[in-house]
Amino acid sequence: MEHIKELIGEPRNYGPTPEEIKAMERKAKEEKLRQEAREREERDQHKSEERALRAKREAEWTDQLARIKREEQEMLETQSIPLRNYLMKNVMPTLTQGLIEVCKVKPDDPVDYLVRSLLSPANFLALTVIPRFEG
Repeated sequence: MEHIKELIGEPRNYGPTPEEIKAMERKAKEEKLRQEAREREERDQHKSEERALRAKREAEWTDQLARIKREEQEMLETQSIPLRNYLMKNVMPTLTQGLIEVCKVKPDDPVDYLVRSLLSPANFLALTVIPRFEG
């Protein structure tokens, strides 16, 4: 056998040995696990970035919504000033007198009584000169 080894050389096996096959399988499994861990880590990082971006956009949206509501409220208040002045000057004195009269008389149907007192001929004559509202 020694003589044959010297003539031919060391024996050659062109396929992997069972130990080499096991080692390659183990390395492939380890590499697959590492790859899955990297992919999982990348997914988690991507999800956290998306959450942060969503939270940032939601905060911006909330701020913008609050600003728009505030601007609308200011605009409504500004636009309502002439109407408020008109009501305070022309409607409230008559309505206040009618409400005081309702409180004094205390009728069974106060709304109907108020309507009748506001539409009475005396009040009607007092209201014949109605200033025009210019708003």
